[in-house]
Amino acid sequence: MTTAMKPTLLAMVCILALTACSSAPAPPALETFAASELDELQDLDVVIESRVKAGRYPGAVFLVANPDQVLHEGAVGEANAESHTPMRADSIFRMMSMTKPVTTVAVMILVDDKKVSLDEPVSRYVPQFVGFGAKHPQDPTPITLRHLLTHTAGLGFGSMFFIEDNLKARIDEIVSDGPGDPPGQKWQYSGLDGFDILARVVEVVSGESYDHFLKRRLFDPLGMKDTGYVLDASQQARLVGLYKPAGGTFKAASSLLADVKYPAGGAGLYSTGADYIKFAQMLAGGGSYGSVRILSTAAVEEISKEQLAGGFPGLPAGLGWGLGMRRVVDPAALKSPLPAGAYGWSGAYGTHFWVDPAHQLTAVFMINLTTAGGAASPDAFDYEEIVMRACKTER
Repeated sequence: MTTAMKPTLLAMVCILALTACSSAPAPPALETFAASELDELQDLDVVIESRVKAGRYPGAVFLVANPDQVLHEGAVGEANAESHTPMRADSIFRMMSMTKPVTTVAVMILVDDKKVSLDEPVSRYVPQFVGFGAKHPQDPTPITLRHLLTHTAGLGFGSMFFIEDNLKARIDEIVSDGPGDPPGQKWQYSGLDGFDILARVVEVVSGESYDHFLKRRLFDPLGMKDTGYVLDASQQARLVGLYKPAGGTFKAASSLLADVKYPAGGAGLYSTGADYIKFAQMLAGGGSYGSVRILSTAAVEEISKEQLAGGFPGLPAGLGWGLGMRRVVDPAALKSPLPAGAYGWSGAYGTHFWVDPAHQLTAVFMINLTTAGGAASPDAFDYEEIVMRACKTER
């Protein structure tokens, strides 16, 4: 499928990028809770339950942890609004762009293995990119892994309409679309193409399919038994319904990625709150979880450090960028309840997580609404606020 044949991606970008689509229906107003009402983490259940009763979302799973233990977990509301199935701690969600932090870790595993370098041209690992340059030939800068991980490769968002059944064919399509803007000049969210390229790098370098690599090097060691690209029958029964608001209730909606047939690097994973908090705890623990080490401390520091400073072209005020994830630089300018140095990312349907190195804290929040708003979700912001109040941490 050529670029000219692809429908506009504006609606998808509005959902998946940093700013929410202005045409999305406004959620019900937030109830304000005084700090005195959030003295204990157990009060999170009361507050999130109030959001469900107010009709903000059908149900949610949420967790707060330090690197060593889960401090609180909750599941409220309904996983299926038609059958009124209660939400459970092991309910399975569509992770959408929360697949990207996983891909980031996969790349950094290979960096630790000394099999790839962040600043080598992608063409060194994926032959299809040999001779692939920017559409401005006067700029010879090659695309590197670091460019892809920081959304500065100039590739654009990517197509939501898939015909490929493997990553190699997917990369062939990206290359056939031709080069984009010169890399390194601005932050431009590459919701699909950039991270599919990274996943293909992992396949080529490791010599195994991307999904198998993730299972062997990340999911199995961390005990993430319900995380993957394909659900078995028992997991399918625990999949949370996908909805959109409809006049005070919720109507079933279709997934944007229903037809993906390959293990995508930018979206497509399924997971549970219990699984993803282990991934977050590993990052908060400097690359280790319990007795298992996934990454070196240096690799986690590289992920979380300021790769793109606040004010970098394309980024909103107060926001910087690490590897594969946003980074809070100026909480006041960003209007964020999280402190400077906190990092993480979100999914289009309302999944959200962050790591707060200053307070050795990490948290996960999961809902499934097609109108959630991605990283600009008011519900994600609301969860950040109530967690920081409950933990009595200051910016």
